Amino acid sequence: MSDPAAPAHLDEPSAVRLALRLLTAAAAVGALVLAGLTAAAGPRPERPERPAAAPALTTPSQLPRGSLPINLLPPDELAERLPGIGPSYAARIAHVRTIFGPLRSADDLSALGIPSATVRRIAPLISFRT
Repeated sequence: MSDPAAPAHLDEPSAVRLALRLLTAAAAVGALVLAGLTAAAGPRPERPERPAAAPALTTPSQLPRGSLPINLLPPDELAERLPGIGPSYAARIAHVRTIFGPLRSADDLSALGIPSATVRRIAPLISFRT
């Protein structure tokens, strides 16, 4: 059954994609506002250094295939460890998986507005395990 409030030209999958894009845009705006608020609060404390066994890896050639669990990592680690995923995309990923549950495939990343070239670049590096 279709929603009488939805425009007649949108079928259900289109309406879902539109809703996801609106939610991710709202999450991005929220992330920017939060970043502005935390910047106004003063300098951030130093992050402790990573142990030698888990270095920060950011180039696709350094990361083992399928080693980053995209549904489990916090947004700051997603932004730090995945090439092409900055704070805004990381916030979208975290927001959507919190609201709708874990991501299931690379298509879910594309639905969040992440460019297809970026999705292709990071797809071999991530896993969708929960």
